[in-house]
Amino acid sequence: MALAIGGPIALVLDFAYVGFGIALRIPGLMTFCERNSGALIPPPLQVPDACTPVGFVSSLWPLLIGIGLGVALARTPAVRENGINSLLRVAGALAIALTLLGAVWGATLASTASPTTSGLTLAARTDAAAIAAGVVAAQLPRAIRNAAIVGGVWLLPWFKLQLPLGSQTLGAALPPDFVPSVVAGVLSAPVGAAFLVLSAAVAARSRFIPRDAG
Repeated sequence: MALAIGGPIALVLDFAYVGFGIALRIPGLMTFCERNSGALIPPPLQVPDACTPVGFVSSLWPLLIGIGLGVALARTPAVRENGINSLLRVAGALAIALTLLGAVWGATLASTASPTTSGLTLAARTDAAAIAAGVVAAQLPRAIRNAAIVGGVWLLPWFKLQLPLGSQTLGAALPPDFVPSVVAGVLSAPVGAAFLVLSAAVAARSRFIPRDAG
């Protein structure tokens, strides 16, 4: 979408944004690996070679494939005549809010929080980002519809990846400290999608409620 709407400059900015997000993930990953050394991580949560440079780069394959497909299909979407795409603005607001709040979490809690605290604060970060995106949606045409579409797309990878993995993890023998974190991680996407639509509906309705002049 960046290439189709904004041209090469927008694509470069998008690459810079993606690279910045990856760079923010590296310190937290290194701290996690140093603290746990793989030995304290329950088997259902272990990822082979996750703490090696090759393993980290390999984990980015969905992102790299998505970028490649996006560049290949850049001429497919058409820009509306008025130049406004409300759906993309809502999706962009959600992505930016998740990234910024994730950076704050990584800088403040990632290296010191317990597994339970990490899971709950990450879930709170997701809910806060969803509420912020819902407020943005309320300022645009077709607020609830756009919020519902973004929420639905958000749930696609959750159904395919997070829900099966979370169910498998909860079915294994987990230390008690990890259970709240896993549950919060499994529920974060559907709860966030619900907050996205609900906040859009509430904020959009409040815009049209007459205020008492007195």
